Amino acid sequence: TALVPVGNCQIPIHMALSNNKPLRDVQDLWHASPSMLAYVDPQSGLYPFALASCAAKTELKGIVRGFNRRGPSVKLYDWLDATRNMDGAEEEASCYLLGCIYDMLR
Repeated sequence: TALVPVGNCQIPIHMALSNNKPLRDVQDLWHASPSMLAYVDPQSGLYPFALASCAAKTELKGIVRGFNRRGPSVKLYDWLDATRNMDGAEEEASCYLLGCIYDMLR
């Protein structure tokens, strides 16, 4: 199950967030097993929502870099309209990532 610790005593959501997996992908883990959100990561001492906030900052930087060079990472975020101005796109990406974290706390 999603609550079985692996290698370094982390459950899968801790590992995914620690390795900066996109929050969009990590959502499947917590939707499959919402109870995992109550477990503190033994490596960092943080709950999943706190790990997600760190991952979101890294993810947002990647999204912004993608918009700046209009590279392949833009295609991963089809929920954003890449033709908008940079400020609007960055704001929309920030809102999406914040929404993911909020969803963990509900």
